[in-house]
Amino acid sequence: MGRRVGDRSMTALRYADGKVGCDTNVCGHNVAVRVGNVLSPGMSSSKLWYYCDVAGNQQGPVAATALVAELTAGRITAEGLIWSDGLPNWCPLNEVQDIASLIPKSEEPQSPAKAKGLSSKANSDASAIKPPVRSTATSTDTKKLPARVGVKPSPESGDESGKANSAKSASKWTKVVGADGYPYFVNSETQETTWDQPDDYVDDEIASAATAPAPATAPASSAPQSRSVGPPRKTAPEGTKPALAPKVAAPPPSTLVTTSPSAAPANDEASKAISSLKSAFETFKSDSEKVHSELKATVKSLEKAHADYVAAHDKLVKDLKSEAESNKKTVADLRQEVNDLQKALSAAQDKLKTVSSNVDGVSSNVKSIKAFAKSLADGLKE
Repeated sequence: MGRRVGDRSMTALRYADGKVGCDTNVCGHNVAVRVGNVLSPGMSSSKLWYYCDVAGNQQGPVAATALVAELTAGRITAEGLIWSDGLPNWCPLNEVQDIASLIPKSEEPQSPAKAKGLSSKANSDASAIKPPVRSTATSTDTKKLPARVGVKPSPESGDESGKANSAKSASKWTKVVGADGYPYFVNSETQETTWDQPDDYVDDEIASAATAPAPATAPASSAPQSRSVGPPRKTAPEGTKPALAPKVAAPPPSTLVTTSPSAAPANDEASKAISSLKSAFETFKSDSEKVHSELKATVKSLEKAHADYVAAHDKLVKDLKSEAESNKKTVADLRQEVNDLQKALSAAQDKLKTVSSNVDGVSSNVKSIKAFAKSLADGLKE
């Protein structure tokens, strides 16, 4: 097989025949891929590539020639991670034969170890350096350890690069930024690694006016990135390291012990925020209980008012029913009285008819008497 050169979820391998490949995790299985045999077929310079710049930000997609131009301009290192269709995962640029073959020999950038004047043996040993283990993580908890990547040198040019190299040569320590964005320091002589900044470390910002190393995490206003297509992002099975991605979110505070001087103020701010939230919660709780008590009193008052209304309504209904019964009795009496009056009227009408009949008889008798008197008077005249 080959010799592991680094310790990360996508690991470079050096085979016995001298060819380089990538040991990546695909569907939970470690698969060693030889660049010379597998990665090269089917790949062409017309493909589009994604890459991680020196600040750790994902860029692309760009053509292979543009990728080489970025390398020449110093915006990406030879150890920078790149990806395109056909690659199982992210791989260092100098381990992908299709891109490495496009780099002119005269323009190949020096590795960080050569730039610092280290021997070839030191280069080989430095490539195998693993970042130190944090005190809160166990040796088997690899998911919490930063993956080793190559040193991200700041772009330097002209006289400024000479001044920076002169100042840096006095320091034995090199700052390395892991794939998770957390830096650690490597002693170029003893190969010792540490998370804490050594006293004799010379920072690039102090050594020269060149661009400082990339921050731990990419700022929100970083360069626009195309997300329409991109490399596979898979969740590693339990017990294995996650697949390397260009941007990795910082782990929770409980998993890391930070030595940043801004940690204490941040903790104070967090404590103040928590105290403020607790105070707001207590105030909300007190107000809620007060409102609840007022609502209970209001409900009790409404229940009493409702009971009084129901009682008054029942009494009113009872009175109406009693009055209705009384009215029914009065109507019956009136009807009886009307019937009696109708009967009396009928009797009076009958009497009137009798009187009229008698009057008619008297009138007839009067007429008869008048006729008899006339005839008698006529007889007396004769």
